[in-house]
Amino acid sequence: MSLKAHFSTFRLDLQAAALEFVGTTCFLLLGLGGIQVVSDIANDADAGSTLEQVLYKAISMGFALLISAWLFFRVTGALFNPNISLALLLVGVIRPVRFVLYCVAQMAGAVAAAGLVLALTPGKLASNTSLGPGINTAQGVFIEMFITTALVLAVLMLAAEKHWTTPFAPVGIGLTLFACHIFALYYTGAGMNTARSFGPAAVTGFGYSKHWIYWVGPFLGSVLGATIYTLLKHYHYYELTPDQAATDYRKSPGHPVENVKNIIATGSVNDGGNVDANGESDHISDKPLNGRRVNDSPVYPSYIDRSFTASTMAEYAAALLSSRIPFLLSNAAAFHIATTAPNASPPQSEQEAARIGSFERIHASTIPWLPPLLKRAYTLLMLFECAAIVRSTGPNSAPASLLPSIVPVLDSQVTRFFVIGWLFMTIGACLRLATYRALGILFTYELSIRADHKLVTNGPYNYVRHPSYTAILVIAIGFYTCMLCPGALVGDWIRGMQPGMQKALTVLWISMLASQAVMFAKRAEKEDAMLKSKFGGEWDDWAKRVPAKLVPFIL
Repeated sequence: MSLKAHFSTFRLDLQAAALEFVGTTCFLLLGLGGIQVVSDIANDADAGSTLEQVLYKAISMGFALLISAWLFFRVTGALFNPNISLALLLVGVIRPVRFVLYCVAQMAGAVAAAGLVLALTPGKLASNTSLGPGINTAQGVFIEMFITTALVLAVLMLAAEKHWTTPFAPVGIGLTLFACHIFALYYTGAGMNTARSFGPAAVTGFGYSKHWIYWVGPFLGSVLGATIYTLLKHYHYYELTPDQAATDYRKSPGHPVENVKNIIATGSVNDGGNVDANGESDHISDKPLNGRRVNDSPVYPSYIDRSFTASTMAEYAAALLSSRIPFLLSNAAAFHIATTAPNASPPQSEQEAARIGSFERIHASTIPWLPPLLKRAYTLLMLFECAAIVRSTGPNSAPASLLPSIVPVLDSQVTRFFVIGWLFMTIGACLRLATYRALGILFTYELSIRADHKLVTNGPYNYVRHPSYTAILVIAIGFYTCMLCPGALVGDWIRGMQPGMQKALTVLWISMLASQAVMFAKRAEKEDAMLKSKFGGEWDDWAKRVPAKLVPFIL
């Protein structure tokens, strides 16, 4: 799908997101307000949960969702939860643009609701999610994952799947939230909604160190729920009991005695359909079910290719191994190496940021969060591109048919430019590892002089004075080459844009690479000055022997 097609309904998406903000605020104002009541009555926000408190909080959240979802169900879909939005994105119900807008609206609505509860009630806000007594981190993540999975399945099976009970989906979804709270409230606070945990945390200042659990657990639950739903659709679950939701009395079971006779005579039960001489019932046929034929799926419109045998599976595996997938995974590993600090940050007393300038202070402040964010984003992008190659290599295979509809078909060919980019990334990662090994504990992302600092001049420091920056630049060249080469996901996406947008993005990529080179060159100068001040003549001798900062014999 082209970029223009993604934004073709942007105005409607924006309007829906605005109303989703209102709905999320309404839901969490009622739900968190009920939780606040328990705290105010107990007059102690940190008091342990009694059975009555658990029940009151569960009813508050469950009924708040039931009412709010019923109000907004026909307006925005009443998602109120970024994890539900993610699941619907994965199964192809909503588009990426609406997904992003919904997530922003839901997060903002959660913050607004938490702020309103804090402003309207006495005392401190008591609706933060945290682990209960005796619950370790892994248990918390998995509890959040499984209850989010249950909620996702309730939404997909009751609301996304269209049947005669769909208008009553808010009831089932609200009761699911209630049941999940009954189980998990004491152990994790029953987040299952990143926005629900984010709102109170943002208002109270993110004081809980394990807040990340309420991002990771629900995210995994969204993926697991969408995967289970995808498998159900893939194997045509509606063929198992096709008349289960029927309202025609003629679909009711026949007379018990006649059923027994049919089982003895034909091996099947006549449950309201006509049974022919071969004992086959006509209700498992191509009759329309819920407005579509029983072998149709909104996610997967066709069956698996039945000719996909063990021998073709071996050929398919060989095709995948000869595609770009191994190279992409290698690139992800190289990027991981480049953005993972080998040592912890040094103490403030050893850091030079305060004495060097505002740029270094800003750089030091981004170290705890920016490299991990870039690492995860690039890994997800590589996995998404691998999935696209899986789909294109064997479009009728079982692995390809299990992928959600959002995954595009992508050329799997290994091009010359891609190999060049891969070589740059691999060489850069190896050089980066060599610098880690040479410096050992002295290597830090922050400019620092350690208490037992030594001037390292061996290994890659025999050729350039700042090989770690050289490695980053080499990886960056490989990164941009692999991303923009023909057949790459981002490259094909850009080539599908208007010429003006292509030129603008090309200028942006070149500017980013040039700015990185300038930044590292300036940082190398600061590092040289710092080391020269510390080691004096020893550094001067090394600088004469190794004059190049970044590129041997050139720069």
